[in-house]
Amino acid sequence: MQTVSELPAGITAAQLLAAVHPSPPPPPPPPPPTYIVNNPNAPGGCFNSGEGNTGCGNAGSGNVGDGNGNNNNQGDDNVGASNRGNGNTGNANTGNQNSGNENVGNENTGFGNVGNNNGGNFNSGNQNPGNNNTGLMNSGNDNVGNNNTGNYNIGNRNSGSINNSDDTESGHNSRDQDAGHFASTTLQLSGFFFLAASVLLLCSAYYSNHPGKILWKEKPQAAGGVIPPKEWFQSIDQDLAPWNSTGISYSQVENAYCGSGAGAFRMQIIGGQIYIVGEQESFQTRGHSVKMMLLHLQNTFGDMLPDVDVGAIATGDLPGDSVSPHGCPEIGPVFSFSKRPEDVKAVRWPDFGFYDWPEAHSIPWEFFTIAIAKAARAMPWQTRTSQLFMRAAGIGPTREALRDSQDELSKNPLWNVKIIDWGGNSPSFVTVLDHCKFRYLLHTAGNTYSGRLKYLPFCGSAIVMPHSPWTEFWYGMLEHGKNVYRTDAVNHREDAWIALDAAKALEKDDAMAQTIARGAHELAVNMLTTRNIELFMLELLKRYSQLMDFKVALHPDAESIEESLMGQNFMRPEQRTCPICHM
Repeated sequence: MQTVSELPAGITAAQLLAAVHPSPPPPPPPPPPTYIVNNPNAPGGCFNSGEGNTGCGNAGSGNVGDGNGNNNNQGDDNVGASNRGNGNTGNANTGNQNSGNENVGNENTGFGNVGNNNGGNFNSGNQNPGNNNTGLMNSGNDNVGNNNTGNYNIGNRNSGSINNSDDTESGHNSRDQDAGHFASTTLQLSGFFFLAASVLLLCSAYYSNHPGKILWKEKPQAAGGVIPPKEWFQSIDQDLAPWNSTGISYSQVENAYCGSGAGAFRMQIIGGQIYIVGEQESFQTRGHSVKMMLLHLQNTFGDMLPDVDVGAIATGDLPGDSVSPHGCPEIGPVFSFSKRPEDVKAVRWPDFGFYDWPEAHSIPWEFFTIAIAKAARAMPWQTRTSQLFMRAAGIGPTREALRDSQDELSKNPLWNVKIIDWGGNSPSFVTVLDHCKFRYLLHTAGNTYSGRLKYLPFCGSAIVMPHSPWTEFWYGMLEHGKNVYRTDAVNHREDAWIALDAAKALEKDDAMAQTIARGAHELAVNMLTTRNIELFMLELLKRYSQLMDFKVALHPDAESIEESLMGQNFMRPEQRTCPICHM
């Protein structure tokens, strides 16, 4: 993992730390009651008790932004609560202070961690109401064996805060229902509402001073996304190189917009607000998914986003399909999902699948990564089928070669690759989760690139990847023998045996196969995260803005991204406020 001093030049320490570790507001004074409030209606998902609470301060708990590491949990000492009816009459549990309760493993990385953290922190006999039982008040509850098994915290969302205690009635133990218990509860309820109001005011004041910005609450750790190494951003240097000496002019941006074709749109960012300009209808839901990624980017970074004017964001397979049908000269950069070396105007940009791909029966990316990591853990290597597996549409030279050789290749028991007609053989569809049942997965390019590759590494299977000139922005992270098994190109029928030979090599050297499989899984969970995708997009936009030689002005065809998503107002090229080929 990199330190801040080792970050790429494009991302400053101040900006990354402001996004990943925002400074907490000053802590409020300790409240009189013992309860810690977890208000699900608080703005921005405040309180998240037990995680450091970097945005809210956890008033009264003493756990202000330090990850609960050996706190004194001030305010949770039960001083004066007496816990009458629990056998602790007048004891107040002073001096207990939960020292050492570090919530072992409670990293909330977003990949499962379903309530199984809080290692060993059972609070058995401590009668510390409010400690790790946020919102349930649990006065007089022994919490014996509670262990907070219901507090899911999936993806740091704090969904539910269920605290499935061993006691059935919201953690209250029936043996404690005496007069002393109710008296203690009544006294503390008044403090409960006072604390709730105080912390709500604190969070409201904080967010009013940070408009348009949703701050990350997760720690930058494995599975939640490590701080990306410089290799994560290497495609930016490569793709923007043609404009390093000349800069990006307004006429180049205008020509890219005026000459763009099906599925493309122009994007402007001014003062942290994203605008969509002159959108043309895209194939399936690609345009919608790209705009949802942009909306998430806006909500994450707000006014940290630079002012930019990108002439065209292409949503088609070929960058040339969305650019310059009118032969406009000197077009500027065109953001595209993939490119070949000869596509010098294309700048690689995360594809739509990093948000959602419903036509492929996928689910939104952040939920998919949780689901597939769970599926992979449920399928140990020894239980997986020793076959080379793929299901794909018959487009592109590699898949055509495999289809033409199908009869011969399928005689080998290692071979489980089928090129199918999506329309005519829909029952043959195999989910990405079911791909994890196989030790070896074959990935081939489709019409251009294939968006399926980013899903496969999560399985923890060894991926066989014939060479293709088409690359996405993150392919620089792929290394032969470490996280992928590369082969020569398969472009003709006689080349098809290359893929089968790769499967034979992996079966023969199981240690190598498992090394590649583990490396692929680590790459996926550490790097292919929503946070790192957004960091890449932010860095690309920053570098792009530094090359622009003009100031962005709102285009007459522009509408806010919110309006674009809700209204879906497509424009034909002749409807645009645009001279064809701006000179």
